[in-house]
Amino acid sequence: CDNHSQTVTIFKVKDRNEILGGYNPIEWKSDYSCGSTKDSFIFSFNIENYILSRVKDEMRAIINDSYYGPSFGHDLYLCWFYNSAREIYCGQKYYEKQIKVNNDDLFNLDFFEIELVLISNILTSLNVLWRKKQL
Repeated sequence: CDNHSQTVTIFKVKDRNEILGGYNPIEWKSDYSCGSTKDSFIFSFNIENYILSRVKDEMRAIINDSYYGPSFGHDLYLCWFYNSAREIYCGQKYYEKQIKVNNDDLFNLDFFEIELVLISNILTSLNVLWRKKQL
């Protein structure tokens, strides 16, 4: 993910009908730094419930670390320790709400995806639609 910005990360929790994720508008790095933004958010949802949590400490919205990543503060991150199972940690520190649905803090990962949000493509599409409306 390094050097990519405007991404949505989606984690599927293993053996549960839960999705966890977050939006990062700034560039991901692996330099052990903190990324500052007020526009990041994290979320969780299952069949019955959803939680959306906006960043409250923008100086620690994103943690750039090669062993924990993607990492939304210390509130949602993926653990990549060597050959061990990949796990998702879910806490509450730098975002408004805790997004975990159950009482667990650590989840086994089924799979994850990181998608680039192409704002320029969305704006171009809107511009084309606006022009068509003007004709």
